[in-house]
Amino acid sequence: GDQKLREVSRLIMIRDTGYTQKRKLEIDDIPLIRGLIECEIPVPEIAEKFDVSKATIYRIKSWKIWSHITEVAR
Repeated sequence: GDQKLREVSRLIMIRDTGYTQKRKLEIDDIPLIRGLIECEIPVPEIAEKFDVSKATIYRIKSWKIWSHITEVAR
């Protein structure tokens, strides 16, 4: 039914855009990511480690997302 239709639509979107689903970040990941950013670990390396896009890490770095999580792991 509806579930199957949603799954097919998602697969079509992935095929057409080349988009692949990445892992969702957890709240506990954000201080770790901020700590790695402060240690000047390259964004691509952080993105690969957490299985998210580089754009996600850049958005965290610029405080555009997850800005309510202010802790930094040290």
